Amino acid sequence: MELYNNYWKLIKEEIPSKGYFYKPDSVIKIRPLNVQEVKYLSTLCPQNATDVINEIVQKCIILENIQFDELLLADREYLIFWLRANSFSINNGYELHLKCDKCGEQFNKEVQLAEFPTILLDESKAMDRIIDLPDCNLQVRLRQPRIKDLKKVSNDYIIELFMRYMDIDAPNKTLETFLNGLSALDYSILKNNVDDMFIGFDRKITTYCPKCGEAYTYKIEITDSGLFGKVNVGDVLDMILRICKYTNYQIPETQPWWEVEIMHQNVTKMIEEEKQQMEKDDGKITMSRASL
Repeated sequence: MELYNNYWKLIKEEIPSKGYFYKPDSVIKIRPLNVQEVKYLSTLCPQNATDVINEIVQKCIILENIQFDELLLADREYLIFWLRANSFSINNGYELHLKCDKCGEQFNKEVQLAEFPTILLDESKAMDRIIDLPDCNLQVRLRQPRIKDLKKVSNDYIIELFMRYMDIDAPNKTLETFLNGLSALDYSILKNNVDDMFIGFDRKITTYCPKCGEAYTYKIEITDSGLFGKVNVGDVLDMILRICKYTNYQIPETQPWWEVEIMHQNVTKMIEEEKQQMEKDDGKITMSRASL
């Protein structure tokens, strides 16, 4: 990556699509989240998650010779994970609550974003294709889903996935009815092809039971409402007010959030050192706030 005025230019060969579906002169630049955008994340809920995330991603990227709606969903997810990994040091991972199938032990596992392997485009597998569904006597074209395909929604995660891969312009209800009516053979053919075309962050994480050592592979289903984890506006404001109180520095809305987290860590350390000094001196304050 190269840095341009607080924006990083992504190397296309490192994103899931490897830039294959975009023009040769296309460019993607991205910057970390700022204070205003982190506050906005706190409004995220299942009902507005897709719109809020799209709005935030658009604010944080500069696209050249690419339309936002034409970005692959795999690349969109990569951009979101980049924003999370480069904007947060505290809220940077997923906590899994697991139960061992062998011994019944219940345990928690913290998964960092770096632990998700990235499946890059394999031109021999992940390209657009036409498949035959023999039982319904139909040919279906499959292609890598784009951001514009987010309008294809279903309460069934797998059906929704199929809808987004299918290059068919039809109402959601029509697509759902068609897919729910597939025979076992046609459903299997469709699923195998969609799985074969997958690019992006692999959802499978392998961990081990702390009690019996049994290996456990867990597949994480991440929806838009969970991509950034949970951001609490109260915690955000507490951090900002604490920094302001102990440093007299007014944090602007455009301040990169990672800088705020570093400042908060330093302030917390100074407060702890002041407390320890006070206890050492039997309650007599030997460090003034001005010295901080």
